[in-house]
Amino acid sequence: MTAGPADVMADVKSGRLKPVYLLYGEEEHLRDEAVRKLIDACLEPDTRDFNLAVFRAGETDVESVIAALMSAPAFAPKRVVVLRGFDELGAEEQKAVVSATQRMPRTSVAILVAASADERTWACRAVAQMGMVVRYRRLYESEATSWLAALARERGVNLRPEASEYLVRTLGTSAARLAQGLEKACDYAGIGAGGSAAAPPPGGSGAPRAVTLAHVMAASAGEPGLGIFDLVDAIGQRDTPKAVAAARRLLGFGEAPARILGMVARQIRLIMQTKTLQVEGMTRQGIAGVTHLQDFMIRKCLAQARNFDIEDLEDALIALAAADVDLKTSAAPESVVLEKLIVRLCTHRARG
Repeated sequence: MTAGPADVMADVKSGRLKPVYLLYGEEEHLRDEAVRKLIDACLEPDTRDFNLAVFRAGETDVESVIAALMSAPAFAPKRVVVLRGFDELGAEEQKAVVSATQRMPRTSVAILVAASADERTWACRAVAQMGMVVRYRRLYESEATSWLAALARERGVNLRPEASEYLVRTLGTSAARLAQGLEKACDYAGIGAGGSAAAPPPGGSGAPRAVTLAHVMAASAGEPGLGIFDLVDAIGQRDTPKAVAAARRLLGFGEAPARILGMVARQIRLIMQTKTLQVEGMTRQGIAGVTHLQDFMIRKCLAQARNFDIEDLEDALIALAAADVDLKTSAAPESVVLEKLIVRLCTHRARG
């Protein structure tokens, strides 16, 4: 069956695993986390060394993978075979591996991991019939916020909503970066990896320790180029070198140019919305009621709004829409399209 990441987690929780999983997509952190949880659901630590075989395409031959699939488990009910780089195999090699999963003992669980996959191929269709084909794509902002909150709960941490939103807005939607950001914030809050406090308050009730906005802001301080705020600030200041450098750092964090474009557009729209409401005489509390933004975001938008007038913001959205078309249709490299947009936004002078 073709499924989603939540279906994999449902199998993990129930303990009823499919014989074969093909996990693919650009979000490597989530893929690897799913592999780890599937292995944990199958194997006890005491017998793992006997029953876990991990292969990498290009570093082993297909015959060795097939032999591992056909082997019986030792001292345990299940055996797990992980093959990374499944997409690096040729079509015939993929077919040989998948055909082996159709013949392997019911005690074997195969986990095939790939950066990309074409679900129209015979191999993908065959895996979908026996088990699951699951894509792990980059998260959208709303998904990233929910995922981060769930990760915090899993670690026994109460991550405040404004703190979660700040991490996503500053670090982007990369799950690996968000996990690292949460870990750093927990360190600042004096909370261990498992949610335990380094110095628990006297008479503590055992409730999850809180990670606040102050913790995540402190944890983020001093790191280069954290997020979209730096880029929009630089555009507002008409500082082309600083804006280009901020965009390049975001690209270095793994953000795709199209996603950076979308994040800039969202921030520009928020600035326009909050500026318009402020001009109409609305207080920050009133703006929060209309926009449903956290207070720190409203303060940030209003601060950035001082660098723009409404016409500037409207022109910026037009330029962003044109750049979005260029990204989809132009032969120019995406990074070049992004940098040309930034130069255009920075060199367009604000009206008095």
